[in-house]
Amino acid sequence: MHSTIDLLREHAARSSRGTALHADGRALSYGDLDGMSNRIGHALAVTAGARVAFLGKNSAHYFAVLAACGKVGAVIVPLNWRLAYPELTAIVADADAAVIVVDDEFAEVARRLEADPEVTLVVRTIDTRTGTGNWYDTFPATDPGYRPHRDDVAIQMYTSGTTGQPKGVMSTHGAVLDSLRILAGVAGIGRDAVSLCTLPTFHIGGTSWTLTGLWAGCTTVLLREVELLSGRYGWRRPRALPTDRGTPRASRIPRPGRIPGSPPQQCRRASARQARTRRISSWGTPTGFHRPQAGNDTFGATSRLSNSIE
Repeated sequence: MHSTIDLLREHAARSSRGTALHADGRALSYGDLDGMSNRIGHALAVTAGARVAFLGKNSAHYFAVLAACGKVGAVIVPLNWRLAYPELTAIVADADAAVIVVDDEFAEVARRLEADPEVTLVVRTIDTRTGTGNWYDTFPATDPGYRPHRDDVAIQMYTSGTTGQPKGVMSTHGAVLDSLRILAGVAGIGRDAVSLCTLPTFHIGGTSWTLTGLWAGCTTVLLREVELLSGRYGWRRPRALPTDRGTPRASRIPRPGRIPGSPPQQCRRASARQARTRRISSWGTPTGFHRPQAGNDTFGATSRLSNSIE
């Protein structure tokens, strides 16, 4: 396996019906993700080495575009949707992006880009929430066929620019694959796992964690944004989520008596069979000792909950 695209091709061939991503209330199989990325790859009409920017919240389409880039030799540039318009255009210009794919939730930004005389890239709007009527639908589902090398750049992700202008960090396919292998081993993610990602995919944490699930061939539940934790995949209707990754602010393991969306006693009564969370990993900012304690009080020591504070 030499690239991030090889792993998708392999899983699509081996278990095309297996669920790769669950996002926006829809399940996307490995075969679906493979076919979607093929169509997007043809539709992008870019050459090897081109930069393709993506502006949008967490969605399965982001990973389809990421895979599409690899299948044509392009490099994806995730954009922080919280940035102001001048900040976005500065990053797009620095990356020299040929195309920008914009979630239709940010259609106003797309219109500004199209009308901006200083912006020369192609702007494509994508409907990530319904996944229908998109500009790539009529393109062939055949694999574009590009085979990236380990030393080819896969992702160009920008820093926050706290010491000046944001800087593009170029991660190669080989470096990404090595990090996924290590993450999967540390977190114990295998093909039978269901992983939950709450981190934004414009950040290396959200992208790498979701790609780790794709590397393992398991299902990843991808939340569009953190606030949805109290919704469908929150505490009220728990799924079997063996692994969760997020920052303390995002995961928000609460103090006893303050579990969102459900009485704490309801969670505490859940048996190990009902709440099969194996690991909650939390890092990036300090986490008080009350949070791991709340997790243990909620799930119980017999549920194999592992608190990782780094």
